[in-house]
Order: sequence, then structure tokens, then C-alpha cells
Amino acid sequence: MTEIARLRQRTPTRLSVEQAEEWERWIAVLDGLALENLGHASQRLLRAITERQDPVDALVDAVIVWESIFGTHSEITFRVCASLARLLCHTLEERLVFMKKAKGVYTMRSKIVHGASDVKMEKISESRDVAVQVAIAALRAVLQERPDLLAFADSGKRSEHIMLE
Repeated sequence: MTEIARLRQRTPTRLSVEQAEEWERWIAVLDGLALENLGHASQRLLRAITERQDPVDALVDAVIVWESIFGTHSEITFRVCASLARLLCHTLEERLVFMKKAKGVYTMRSKIVHGASDVKMEKISESRDVAVQVAIAALRAVLQERPDLLAFADSGKRSEHIMLE
């Protein structure tokens, strides 16, 4: 986990009863899971949501979450997008629509990371929003519905497992 000294100072927030109960549910879900097998996924998601003011940085961090869950060194775009589609969508039609949207986000992230200068901030912000929503949904699904995937310390093995089951 990140060292507390490196985090930005935050003002304490009073939680409602419902929020406290949600925290309690999440603590119960997380108890005993092999979270270290997800690498930096939770840290990058928190940064994308809370710390990154620049949509470019938030988009990059959110897609890193995707890669922490299902990434590998070969065919990364297809593998990550297909694994996320399998995890988050129930029908073939939903998966095909999801794949197209996720590949678009990956393309946007690649343009940014590789220095493209013709990218409009509006499109970056849209991609950032999708990337963050998918990252949240994926982490939630793995932790709540598919904790069996955490048995794989290697994200490539996780993607093989989910894609081929």
C-alpha cells in the first residue's frame, strides 16, 4: 500500500449510517482476499477518482487498473477488453458493444501516452469517465462475485482463465 506520508491531506468526512454500513459490507468482502495479486489496481483507481485533476492522468490511471486485473505482455488490448467484457457483460451482444467502447478508450489512452497532439480534451474526459466506471465495476465484480480470480497472482493467467471458462 501507499505510504500515508505521500498522500494528499484530506479533511475528515462524517459518514451517514448508510455509508458506514456500506464500509462494513466492503470490509467483510475484502477480509481474507489475496488483494496483493491485483498489484496497484486499488491505488490507481483511488488516484484516478480523488487525486487526479487532469483528465489525462485520470484516464491513464484508470486503464492501469484494467491492466492490473487482466493485463499481459502480448495482445494486451484484446486480452484486457475481452476479459473485462466477459466479467461485466452477460450476453454476446453486450460483450461486442462493450469491446468496441473499451477499445476506443484504449486507443485514446495510447494516443495520450505516445504523445499525440490532436486529441480533444472533451474526448479525453469522456474516455476518462468510461475508464473509471469500468475500473470500479471490474474491481467490484472481482472482489464480490469472482474472488476465485484472485488465486492467480499473474494478471495474464487471470485473463486466460476468465476468457476460456
